[in-house]
Amino acid sequence: MDIPDLVQQALEDEEIQAGISLGEEDTVCFTPTRTLVYRGEGLLSDEKVESYPYDFERLTISEGRRKTKFTLVYTDEKREFGVPGTSTDAVLEQLLNGALRSANTIDTEEQVTGVFRFSELTLVITEGRVLKHLGSVTWDNDFESYPFGSVTGLEFEEGSVATSIV
Repeated sequence: MDIPDLVQQALEDEEIQAGISLGEEDTVCFTPTRTLVYRGEGLLSDEKVESYPYDFERLTISEGRRKTKFTLVYTDEKREFGVPGTSTDAVLEQLLNGALRSANTIDTEEQVTGVFRFSELTLVITEGRVLKHLGSVTWDNDFESYPFGSVTGLEFEEGSVATSIV
């Protein structure tokens, strides 16, 4: 993946850990401290890079037929960016990877390998554990961590409203 000059300038001393092409020239790049969203020059807009640090307090995802909007709520502001619907899972995985690593929830060598959203439940699978969080699409300190070595009897219980993982 070619890194646009504007992104290179925005990197400062950081390096890109992952990148996702959004089609055309648009790209999302992930560094150790933030997500950079690059929008190429278009008919009605100039090229630009927007930075989204990982210290957000709330993450909400709104999925439409073609686009997905990520809303990051910080202590003093709310910021949004959109991606094509086909890129939702890849962007969410890398965004949570950066946020969890930045908050020291996962180790620097540990990678997120999957994110699963079930209404109020979010499961994040890393290379060494399962992280479970209840709440709307949000991530805070109220989560449970299960190392793979201690996960033994995984069962699903159907309820009247939702299925529980036990």
